[in-house]
Amino acid sequence: MSEAETWILGNGTLVTGSSPAQVVPQGAVAWTGERISAAGDEATIRARFPDAHYLDGRGGVIMPSADAKLPGGAGSPLVAARPGP
Repeated sequence: MSEAETWILGNGTLVTGSSPAQVVPQGAVAWTGERISAAGDEATIRARFPDAHYLDGRGGVIMPSADAKLPGGAGSPLVAARPGP
């Protein structure tokens, strides 16, 4: 079995599911397989995972969630919302 790859979704506003929710204007979330590895400001996340694949959130909202499933995302634990192409 091969090791799962790490991905980062950045260039968006991160809204955490913690109570109270935290908002990080230049936020990102990193995940490996179906598990969130880290969430926080994008510079810190990218420095921590320099070899991760990167997805551009295009200024949208990034909401890490243990329950979210994205089409084609193989169970990626996040939601990204942005209108338009």
